[in-house]
Amino acid sequence: MEIDESVFSKKNPEMLLFIIKQSIEKGFDFENPYSYFVKNYQILEKVCKVVGINSLEYRDVDFISKFMTDNSELIQKIFETKDKSLLSELEYPINKMFKIPYEIHSNQSVLENYTVNWDSYDKKFVRSSLIEARNDGNFDEWTGDLQQTNLLDSETTDWIINDEDITEINTEKTESILDRLVIENTSSVINSLDRNTLINLRNIINSRLSSL
Repeated sequence: MEIDESVFSKKNPEMLLFIIKQSIEKGFDFENPYSYFVKNYQILEKVCKVVGINSLEYRDVDFISKFMTDNSELIQKIFETKDKSLLSELEYPINKMFKIPYEIHSNQSVLENYTVNWDSYDKKFVRSSLIEARNDGNFDEWTGDLQQTNLLDSETTDWIINDEDITEINTEKTESILDRLVIENTSSVINSLDRNTLINLRNIINSRLSSL
């Protein structure tokens, strides 16, 4: 599963530190950027335009906040000492995919349980990111994967994210069991062959490789 990356993920550390320094001076809240999202977004957007970045998304707010909080002590040291050799020690965050379960309580007294895959650089940001996207019209809760529907007597209308059940999705490519078995069995067979047979086998392999 491929995940889109932040525009900042390929920027050099000097540019990121410039953006962070300018954003701090203007009051950007790196610890909890979604508390006053519009204000923080506008601050970051204004700073980024200075360096030629004209368009930002939710994941960009995630990235710069995660980058700042994960490297806070090192960044402070770089600002104080101006030691550029420390730049190589800065760690770039990795974007992850999370499964967010949520409930829709509709006017028809129906409880529908959904999940949606939503990327973020930190579990503590992903809930707020999804809420902000919904509030801005960039996420439609009805597009999630419907898990089950229950008829209720209540007419309460609400949208609730089940925080405790948010889980990270493993997007790393893993080796298949079949591939592993083929390698293990081939190694076992090769170990049992004598010298002459191995030489003949090598010639066959070389001949095949030259024809590719």
